[in-house]
Amino acid sequence: MSEKSLEQLGGQEHEKSLEIASISSTEYRRGIPIPNNDFRALAKALETYAYGVGEASNATRNDYMRTADTSFNVAFHKMDNPRYTEASPTEAKKEGPYSTNPFIDGIVKAAEETYSDKKRSQWSKSYDYDGQGRFHKTSVDVAFDRENNALVLGLYAAYVGDKVEEELATTLGTERAVSSMGVKVELPEMADQDLSVPFEQRQTFRLDCAPLVAAINSVVQKFGNPKMQFNPEDLAKAFMKKSKYNEDEGSFSVSLGDGISLSLGINGGYRFVYPTGEKGWENLVDTRKIEGSTLVLPFPTQSDIDEPLTDYSDPPKQIKNYSITASIGRESKDKYSRLPLHTKEQLEKGRAVVEYIKEQLGK
Repeated sequence: MSEKSLEQLGGQEHEKSLEIASISSTEYRRGIPIPNNDFRALAKALETYAYGVGEASNATRNDYMRTADTSFNVAFHKMDNPRYTEASPTEAKKEGPYSTNPFIDGIVKAAEETYSDKKRSQWSKSYDYDGQGRFHKTSVDVAFDRENNALVLGLYAAYVGDKVEEELATTLGTERAVSSMGVKVELPEMADQDLSVPFEQRQTFRLDCAPLVAAINSVVQKFGNPKMQFNPEDLAKAFMKKSKYNEDEGSFSVSLGDGISLSLGINGGYRFVYPTGEKGWENLVDTRKIEGSTLVLPFPTQSDIDEPLTDYSDPPKQIKNYSITASIGRESKDKYSRLPLHTKEQLEKGRAVVEYIKEQLGK
């Protein structure tokens, strides 16, 4: 790929191809699907985790909590704690507790009660010192995929994160769901510059949205609505969006049908700065500018776009390029929904979209 001068990188009207340094695809997994909204299977999965499923599951283990009934301490294996007994197959079919352990039974019943509210998309709770055994300092969430009649169990523990969830999925012999998949496009590096120069006077990056929107139109028309078409100004305006508290701004999203959406974002330079040094939302200045279909972006730094309150007293650590991310995930009206792509149809379509995006952007 030939090198181009800085002023040519997306900033000229005649430049209709997107100059890229590299392009790659990723899949992020989160959550264990439990088919048929089976709350007894959910209880069994939690009991399996309580017994210990790997090294990470011991990270928060607390076997010495004072409780009136030692059966609450779910870290004990049944061989270590005779009071912890499994229900027989016959008992399991009867109405009653989901688990012989009150702590786990409480989790499952709370999730089921929340599920009965059709407006709720998930149940979650973070345990601290009230978490028993391996649930000490651990978060549990159960997302409700009502469309596909599935529960999605999530586990996240202090010190080891979702490693505990990964271990449990392996023990259960199932794959974790794909929370999202996407494409990352690294744009060409920029030249070094003197960071002692005042921020507003530093080098900038010009990105013409025309070649990018051409690729997105092709994707939307193939996988979503054949009649839908965006223009470069639509994309530029979407990237310039900002909310009152500077959250969830600067991205472009569109439905691809079948409950799947495509979102685009730009990662790189500080978007908001305090040029006067005075903190407070009213003093934040947006460093991005828009000229027609072209974005004028500040010199890239290590800060993420959604971290406007970074301390600017020290010169920011510089990086040398921007990246564009295209993320494919589940479409939801609930802002806080964490529903993954886990059915065969969703995964096949999502992966087809990823490959097509790479093909279109790599032209």
